[in-house]
Amino acid sequence: MSILAQLSQLKFFDFGVKSFNTLKDLMQSGREMEERVEEIIQNEVIKHFNVNDPEDIAISLLKGFYNLIKDT
Repeated sequence: MSILAQLSQLKFFDFGVKSFNTLKDLMQSGREMEERVEEIIQNEVIKHFNVNDPEDIAISLLKGFYNLIKDT
């Protein structure tokens, strides 16, 4: 799951969004898995939002993260 979270940063062909969709599916499979995915997102994804210039954040990362939050 850690690798999948890291792949969520890829911009090409909406690969990052598809990675988030997979994480979302894992979260919806059960409470234990949801907690594990949340932990991975905290460690692997959120740290990429801590930048000085918000324009440095990949659109696919924002789009995928938004969809994940909205749907879970």
